[in-house]
Amino acid sequence: MELMEISEFFSSQLPDAQKRKQILFAVIPSLIFVIFIVYKIYHIESQVEDFKRIITEKFPPEKCEKNWKFFQGNCYWVNKKRTNWTTSEKSCVQENAHLVSIHTDEENDFVELILGEGQIDGWIGLQLLDDEWAWSDESDTMYTNWKAGEPNENHGIENHAEMWNPGGQWNNNKETRKIRSICKKKAS
Repeated sequence: MELMEISEFFSSQLPDAQKRKQILFAVIPSLIFVIFIVYKIYHIESQVEDFKRIITEKFPPEKCEKNWKFFQGNCYWVNKKRTNWTTSEKSCVQENAHLVSIHTDEENDFVELILGEGQIDGWIGLQLLDDEWAWSDESDTMYTNWKAGEPNENHGIENHAEMWNPGGQWNNNKETRKIRSICKKKAS
């Protein structure tokens, strides 16, 4: 009799098992789809975060004042007022900066670019002190980009450096020449 009861029990449960099987087969694809969507969202968010990090490393948010240009952790400003070297340096100091010191080819190219197009020269922070060329911000002078034949000192009267544009090469000149200038300071 026991076998008969077991058989009846399973027979009575069969329709419920088939219903559960149908429900399970209906729910599983939906569940797999939800898991797939969650995975994709997480993966996309992860990629977006990676992209943001890369962009921030390559192009940090500008931390320069209005009219100043950001480049490699520094801010640069072209003073279009034509002044002599000393007045140009004083103008930069009033802005908590110095005339630009240049330390790489890339920085030199950037300064040439912002100086402007055409025959526009500009003071840079290099000056002759005690027979040594020195930057007004006291940084190292390992990098130079003198034009061929420069600096020539011209009988001791050309003690300050300018950038020639176009070309970005440097020339020494009289402090009294009135040209544009480029200031540089650390980005905040």
